[in-house]
Amino acid sequence: MRAAHFSAIDVGPATTDAACIALNVDVGTISFPFSLAVTVPQQFSSGVPLTTTYSITNAATDVLAELPPNEPIVLVVNGILYSQLIVNSGAGTPGAANPNPAPTSCGATANLAVAPTPGLGAIPSPDSVASNQLGAAGFFDYYGLDDQNSADAYYAAIDPTAVAGTGTVSSVGAAVTGSGTTFTTFFVPGDMIQAGAFAARTIASITDDTHLTTFTDPAIAPPPSITPPTAYNKVGTKTTLSRFQSLNGFPGDKASAVYFNANDLGFGRSMHMWQSGVNIFYYVTNYHDVESARLGINSIATVAMEYSPGPSGGAPYTKFYVFFGGTGANAGARVNFADLDQNGIKFVPRLCVICHGGSYVAPTAANQGNMGSRFIAFDLASYGYSGFDASFSRASQEDNFRLLNQGVLENTNPSAAQQELIKGWYGGQTGVDTSGTTVTDGFVPTGWSAQPTLYTDVVRTSCRTCHVDRDPPLDWNLFSGGSIAYDYAATGFKENGPIIQPFLCEMRIMPHALVPYVAFWSNSTSVSSPNRLSELQAAGLDGFLPSYACPLN
Repeated sequence: MRAAHFSAIDVGPATTDAACIALNVDVGTISFPFSLAVTVPQQFSSGVPLTTTYSITNAATDVLAELPPNEPIVLVVNGILYSQLIVNSGAGTPGAANPNPAPTSCGATANLAVAPTPGLGAIPSPDSVASNQLGAAGFFDYYGLDDQNSADAYYAAIDPTAVAGTGTVSSVGAAVTGSGTTFTTFFVPGDMIQAGAFAARTIASITDDTHLTTFTDPAIAPPPSITPPTAYNKVGTKTTLSRFQSLNGFPGDKASAVYFNANDLGFGRSMHMWQSGVNIFYYVTNYHDVESARLGINSIATVAMEYSPGPSGGAPYTKFYVFFGGTGANAGARVNFADLDQNGIKFVPRLCVICHGGSYVAPTAANQGNMGSRFIAFDLASYGYSGFDASFSRASQEDNFRLLNQGVLENTNPSAAQQELIKGWYGGQTGVDTSGTTVTDGFVPTGWSAQPTLYTDVVRTSCRTCHVDRDPPLDWNLFSGGSIAYDYAATGFKENGPIIQPFLCEMRIMPHALVPYVAFWSNSTSVSSPNRLSELQAAGLDGFLPSYACPLN
């Protein structure tokens, strides 16, 4: 039960038409007093959102007041990563800001809780960068982890063009020394150097014509030394963001959008898409928040994808690239890693395959790095948008999002579940192809018609982003199907209860990204309604009984 309203935290900076967020505190995981860090995007800023920490002494302090309306607000309890919650501030109240509004007047609610530590009981992943990882098991590592060597092999497989360099090279660790070389004009950071029988390596920096450094994570064994004199090649062509654009026939954006992906990664994003012939290309630049993305300030990194034939031709498939952000000397240079979960870097392509689907295979020239991965559909209801600039609101960008989803549906390899979802959002194929058609947020697939509430409250919010990219039955596009013993592909969510229960409750590796993981558990406490865990336990899933301890400590 909520304590009698006593006071609010006057966060600011809104002085008129302000929004507020009501606070519910799960006393099972949070004890008073506690600190609450509140991060608010800024309308005009250096690209760094404003974070202020407040002391919450008792349950009577139950509102965050004077917030900018319709902005994604990030909340963290006691500096604990597994309490990080993203809440849209909701609509503002017209007129002068009220520094002490009643919780019932707020358009948004935050259920503060500390999620259980993820990964307990899971089999440790092969972790080459242990110093940068969560531990035995974390996020984005269900299929194991790549290291710099396998990541470089992936880039060499999808972008293998080689050009011989002048002179010869030798190396010790990451340091490469040339003789008769012209590194400064032949290479740029992001290119790969391949010498003799040694594998290609990503170049991190170039000192002068005879000295460069390849990227080497300190937790990974350094690459073998190259003995002089050894001939070498430059490998790769799409090694900077500008080259990725130009070599893929970038004519300008066919569609673009700015948003905050509040339900999966927690980044402000600036998304771009174009087509060249039958091939399609997307790239998205990540920022700290949606306003930084709107202003184009202090980018973190850019992730690019293309659906096109491989270097040897053949059928098109999905390829991944990562490029440095910022404005430094290496801005736009291709890199082989990203930090998507605040637990240190992880390497492509398995970092991508974990949500984009497909199956990891060791990349080779023969398989061309084809993992069978897919693009992710654009789920407008799960995003946050700028509350400061109406041209970046959801309504103003709705048709750009339609074009982005149309590209995924018609020009890539969507799963059957993705096809139903995108068409369902727009009322059918005609809607997808018709300018001005808007998304129906509450669409429920036919296979969930008997359990629409469970789908809306749990599957849509905690599972769908990644699972819909998979094939049956792990697409979770059907509530109940065939027998798990006789036809696994025909089973539904219900029949997979014996898998869902340990992954969620015992091993705690699902949801498999920080933001949805914390969101699931913060919305599964005595102060949250709806309660996602309770709905799962009451849904009649096979082998998932309310009497089972969840989470299992």
